Amino acid sequence: MTTIRSLLVLSSLALALGACSKKDDACAGITEGCITATIHGSVGQLDQLRITLDRPQPTTRMLPGVPDGSLSLPVSVAIVPPAGLAGQPVSITIDGLLSGNVHASGPSHMVTVPASGEHLTVDFELAGANTPDLSGADFAGDLGGPGLTASINPIVFPDRQRGMTAVKVVTLSNSSDQPLTLAHNSPVGAKSVDFDFGGKGTTCVMGMTSFPPKTSCDLAVVFHPQSRGQLTSTILFQFSNAPDLALVATGTGTRAWSAETLSNSYSLTAVHGSGPDDIYVVDQSSGDSVQHWNGATWSHVTGQGIGDQHLTSVYALDATHVWVGGSDSTPQGISSTSNQGSMWSANTIDGAAIGMGSIHALYAVAADNIFAVTDTSAGGLLLHSSDGTNWFNKGMPLGMVSIRALGVIGTRLLVGGDGGLVSYGDTSGSFNGYFIPSSLPPLDTQILGIWGDQSADKWYFIGRSSGVSAGTDSYTIHSMANDMKDAKLEMTTVSVLAGISGRTGVGSAASQIYVAGALGNRVYHSTGDGMWMVELIPTNAPINSVYVDPSGDVVLAGDSGAISHFR
Repeated sequence: MTTIRSLLVLSSLALALGACSKKDDACAGITEGCITATIHGSVGQLDQLRITLDRPQPTTRMLPGVPDGSLSLPVSVAIVPPAGLAGQPVSITIDGLLSGNVHASGPSHMVTVPASGEHLTVDFELAGANTPDLSGADFAGDLGGPGLTASINPIVFPDRQRGMTAVKVVTLSNSSDQPLTLAHNSPVGAKSVDFDFGGKGTTCVMGMTSFPPKTSCDLAVVFHPQSRGQLTSTILFQFSNAPDLALVATGTGTRAWSAETLSNSYSLTAVHGSGPDDIYVVDQSSGDSVQHWNGATWSHVTGQGIGDQHLTSVYALDATHVWVGGSDSTPQGISSTSNQGSMWSANTIDGAAIGMGSIHALYAVAADNIFAVTDTSAGGLLLHSSDGTNWFNKGMPLGMVSIRALGVIGTRLLVGGDGGLVSYGDTSGSFNGYFIPSSLPPLDTQILGIWGDQSADKWYFIGRSSGVSAGTDSYTIHSMANDMKDAKLEMTTVSVLAGISGRTGVGSAASQIYVAGALGNRVYHSTGDGMWMVELIPTNAPINSVYVDPSGDVVLAGDSGAISHFR
């Protein structure tokens, strides 16, 4: 290949341009210390190269001096720095131009200037249009005036569910006639848990020490919230010869479902909490009977006295008052803690000797007013404690049938059980007899769960009705006003329903009610308008219990240690 060389002497910097050839050296014949820059790149037509050295002061030269529209890559350039720089480091930046605009850029190279008579070869790679190198930069707000500017600042993202991603592209521009020199080379905050400055779609080349004049590039900012709430990240782009730029990204992370499955040997039967960072689940099939969520992780509660129990119910009034109830294989029946699980005590239950079965449900109105329902050989039994450790028999409000659920609205206490029977009274434990709300199928219905919506003054039931033949049971969701008159059927399904809970509406915010069971990767959700929608959850195992925290978090607990957590 014939070498085309045109030696240009511009001030103290000499440049020569030649065609790329393995046999040819752009520095051949030059007696001074010389650097051969071989420039590659898959870019379109260029008409000039712009070469910048940062020492002894930032110096930029064009080659050839006048655009001729005939420059294509690869090419080699002979760079002859001033003799006084021999043995010193110098940063070289090369850009490809077309009609005066940057058409291709690449990373800067730091080299040691060769001594007189010595030659050095460096490869440069140019890519894409408008791609100045921004590595080492820390970004933050547009201060105006000469310097780097951002097309968007602050970068405000729409709300995103935890774990989801959104991207916004910011154009960074240097409209001045001088390169902007970075004051340092290490990014501050370029990546964070929730934001990534420089994601896919970025054309700014990360790694330079200066931002060339009259250029711009795109910086993709990625928002991927790992938590909920208002999130902000700032990176500061500092210059030694221009105002700093602070680029601020902000967005709100919202709740999303996540799987937090415990050991698949667990059969989680109940879940309850006193807040989003204080939630308990209990297990009836293993020695790790109680697990606790502290807002970040689940852990086995190992406090003295809890032992290897087979548990079926739990209620957490606050961080220091928690009760768990067991099956008939649990000698204690009910255990409690008043010191955040570090010590548990077996409670005393009056009347347990008559053949008490599982504790199906617990409800604490206050630390000195707690209710539990259980089975006995004679029928469902209501238990009450006024001190949190000693329980007394309040009678059999449904007569001879089992009690499976209870709930509270204000001072009204409601229990439900087999035969579709419901009894209501007050939180002192007195009852007004039992009845079957109209529209509930009589006799063959089991009421499996009750939740009371305080703001709507309304009750919700889940129940099971026996079919004519085996395997044809149906499950229902009913609602009933607190006047205890008519019950309204809201949904029927052949899928097993097992748990119900909700968050009562506050102000203009609607109530949020969830019903779960053996529904695969689904849960039913309603805002109290009589309509039930399906939401997908990340676990498939049957769900046995639901807890909806007043904050809006939801925990579903089920077989095989399955936990779906909306947080």
